[in-house]
Parts: sequence; C-alpha cells; structure tokens
Amino acid sequence: MKTCRRCGNKIPDRARKCPYCDLQQHAHPAVGSVAPRPKDEVKTINLKKGFPPVHEALQQMKYEIDKARSRGFRVVRLIHGYGSTGTGGKIKQAVREELAGMQHRGDVKRFVVGYDGNPGVTRVEL
Repeated sequence: MKTCRRCGNKIPDRARKCPYCDLQQHAHPAVGSVAPRPKDEVKTINLKKGFPPVHEALQQMKYEIDKARSRGFRVVRLIHGYGSTGTGGKIKQAVREELAGMQHRGDVKRFVVGYDGNPGVTRVEL
C-alpha cells in the first residue's frame, strides 16, 4: 500500500488515482528520497477517524504534522470534528490549545480554525 500525496489515505500500490480525493498518483520516489511538494498541496489529517480519545488524537496530530513537514508539505488540513452538541468537541478544543502552544514555540507558523467555513476543520501552516 502507498499513501496518497494529497489526502494521506492508504491506497493500492498500483492505483493511478486516489479513490478518496481523485488526485492522479505518480510512481513512488526511490526509498529515502523525498519528492518536493507544490506550494499549494495540502495534506489532510483526519483526527476523528475511529473516534479516538483526546490524548491519542493529539499524539496522532503531532506525528502526522512532523511527517507532513518532513515530506515537504507546507500546509495541513486537520479534520477534528465539531462535537455532537454543536458547541465544540473535546478533540477540537484540545487541538486548538495544542496548536496555540506549537505556534508559540515556533513549531507551526499559524493556524485557522473553521477552515473552508467548516468549524470541524483547521488549516495549519508549517
């Protein structure tokens, strides 16, 4: 299995197009090499998939942000959901707090909550 360059989902090695986001796929680069990413390419990280506890979602977020940065992405889109109450879920609140700390430390440039008009999505510039 390989990983889609846009959305980060696992797809079959021979797939020419991602079944999730329809991005045309290219051959994998040689092991150990990193293909440069276009400025406008965004990696999507779904933190609410499987409804993990908050600490696991934050752990995944940090890991995926580091991985995206090492692969040349400059922007990631975090899907964290908005909570069933309509006032914001625990993951969303924890993501905001963690990103504020990461921004203060210089680990991320900035983040925008409510990206694309969706309160359950945050855009992060690396």
